[in-house]
Amino acid sequence: MILFTRTVAFLTFLLFAVTAQANTLKIGVDAIGENFDFRYTLDANSYRVLKLMTTGLLESVKEDSSAAEIIEKTPTSYTLKLKDIYFTDKTPLTSTDIKNMYEDLMRNKKVTVYKSTLENIKSIKIIDTKTIKFNFKKLDNFPTAKFTIPIFKNTENGMVGLGPYIMEEFKFPYTLKLKAIDKSLHYQTIEFIPNSLPVVRIIKLLKGEVDVLHSGLQALQVNLLKEKGYDIYSSKGSNYAYLGFNHKDETVGKKAIRQAIAYGIDVDSIIHYLYLDYAKKAGSLLPTEHNGYKAKFIKYNKQKAINILEEHGYAADKNGVRVRIDFSVTNNNQSLRFAQILQDQLKEVGIELNLLTSDWGRFYNDIKAGNVQMYALAWVGIFDGDIYKELFNSASMGDGGLNRSFYSNPEMDNLSNKVVNEKLTKQELIN
Repeated sequence: MILFTRTVAFLTFLLFAVTAQANTLKIGVDAIGENFDFRYTLDANSYRVLKLMTTGLLESVKEDSSAAEIIEKTPTSYTLKLKDIYFTDKTPLTSTDIKNMYEDLMRNKKVTVYKSTLENIKSIKIIDTKTIKFNFKKLDNFPTAKFTIPIFKNTENGMVGLGPYIMEEFKFPYTLKLKAIDKSLHYQTIEFIPNSLPVVRIIKLLKGEVDVLHSGLQALQVNLLKEKGYDIYSSKGSNYAYLGFNHKDETVGKKAIRQAIAYGIDVDSIIHYLYLDYAKKAGSLLPTEHNGYKAKFIKYNKQKAINILEEHGYAADKNGVRVRIDFSVTNNNQSLRFAQILQDQLKEVGIELNLLTSDWGRFYNDIKAGNVQMYALAWVGIFDGDIYKELFNSASMGDGGLNRSFYSNPEMDNLSNKVVNEKLTKQELIN
């Protein structure tokens, strides 16, 4: 994995028109999620919608609501007190609901999204209707992720969450409508209107067919809309753009190739000219405010990239090509522009990228199946130290695990297991 940028504002822009009809909000998006069953959802688009339909036991970021609070914690257990809140079918949230949901996730072999997250739970004990205790098999230095899973209850009429919205209509990939259960909310209906082309979404905004554009726009387009008088709301983002490599592949699985690519990419120029400085270089998967944050940047060095390739026997052919690599990206315009810039930069060091584009569904499935060489993706969220086990531990390969690059290293396995499950001092955890 090569970290590229931590996006700041352009991916979290909300552009508002003044045409919003009473009680209905129409949001233009690049795509809607394919699956809204929380047990199987991995993509960011689906997860964002789920956050409108329910919440987790604990908050993952300060802005989130939560369904419980911690009343006692030890190195091997968490005891939580549930708040007095209700599901959208008007039944109260109880400890039994939580126990049933978590045990179903742990027992159901088809549910692999939370496999590694929940594997350390030994037992779940109901103290009373509003108090529940989670016991761990062994010490857990990063337990919070276990309690940010969206809460849903299985009923005769399907899954119900805690609101404030329920799904009114869904037909992939064309239609997604949410309906409010709280009559006091200003927007009683939220409709997501997808189109993969940013220009089409902008036209819809200009014509009043949508009220808001969320994400997926180029920085230049955002600035142009700002000049036209549209309101722009932005915030510091938590998206990490990165290049992924299939480590089982004979070419990109070699460290020398990945190093040459890293030195051959001028990240600063991409941030400035493509993203108009609405992004910053990422030096770690951890956020800058994390105690363990230690930035490590690779400085652009075209000659060093060439030297690495030559030292490992990759001589240039008559066309100057040393290595040919298939580079998989989605077919949205922003991804294509980024891919074309990388294609141009790496050509100068003798690496020829063959761009393979596809819709999101096929692209994502190819990555999970290992049918790619090199790909561009992004992580969304605030991470803690356990992310390294999720992404790089060999036990996280396959079965819904997040090690989609098929990276395998016994030393990394040992270190990531130790960080998550061994008693360490605060300084040792930071290191």
